[in-house]
Amino acid sequence: MDVDITLIYSLPKNDKFEWVIQKSTELGVNRIVPLLSKRSIIKTDAKTFSKKYERYYKILKEASEQSYRNHIPELTSLIHLCDISHYLSDINLVAYEEEAKQGEHHSFYQAIHSEYQSITIIVGPEGGFEESEVEIMKQMGITSCSLGKRILRSETAPLYMLSVIGYSRELK
Repeated sequence: MDVDITLIYSLPKNDKFEWVIQKSTELGVNRIVPLLSKRSIIKTDAKTFSKKYERYYKILKEASEQSYRNHIPELTSLIHLCDISHYLSDINLVAYEEEAKQGEHHSFYQAIHSEYQSITIIVGPEGGFEESEVEIMKQMGITSCSLGKRILRSETAPLYMLSVIGYSRELK
């Protein structure tokens, strides 16, 4: 893909993280940044998370090979909300279900149809982000967006976004 994509993803419960990193790799992500947010059900810390890094790397490597990618996406250390600014791009979007409830359906479309070389997408955990977290992200210059009229699961949203970005870039 001709764009550098960073996925900042709040840790979900169970093995959903493994599934998301596998599918995100197949869909062209360049960097995956695991985020611990207020509503993350899983309780972990950087040390505990790093113990699983070898398994995650194997998943990334196999998914890269399966999808004929030339490089394996970077998997960063676990971060908190205050660290997000280190991973911002030309375009920065947070999927926020409250935008859909308010009838806002244009931010995502407008962003991906603008000119950019890099994009960061941010997706919350089950239950979504707290309003205060979204406000902090907006203060960082991140645009909140809906993903259409449906509310998607935490593990579905990043894959939807990556698919739409990939398809729109391939049409150019």
